[in-house]
Amino acid sequence: MGFNVFLDANFLLDFLLNRKGYDIALQLLLLAKKRKLIAFTNPSIIQTVSFYIQKDFNVTTSKALLKELLKVVNLIETCPEAVYNALNSSIKDIEDAIHYYTAIEHQMDYIITNDINFLKLNGTALNIKTPEQFLQLLQA
Repeated sequence: MGFNVFLDANFLLDFLLNRKGYDIALQLLLLAKKRKLIAFTNPSIIQTVSFYIQKDFNVTTSKALLKELLKVVNLIETCPEAVYNALNSSIKDIEDAIHYYTAIEHQMDYIITNDINFLKLNGTALNIKTPEQFLQLLQA
């Protein structure tokens, strides 16, 4: 088994909407499919992702894409303690803080994101990497 990684919304959107970063997102999701890493996200990220993909795809296609994604990406819940920790933290982006503390609660090794502000939290209690940085780490 590999690392436990928490996937942020922008990573999933890069993949699902074939945006810049699609190729690296695909590589990482294929590694998750092969169980070289274990990928996680939470329902609030799926909600955010569904909002954006329905702008490009109809509801049937959007649901099919998410069902396929969830064959590879595991869902974890956010507990109330993670929310309280986020609200009591110095992290300015509340949504990022909630995801950060959810990842800590579930003992993730990494958060994978392209969010510049989220990346500024790297080196705290959790490793936060871009998809490119994480892929390089795996290939080292």
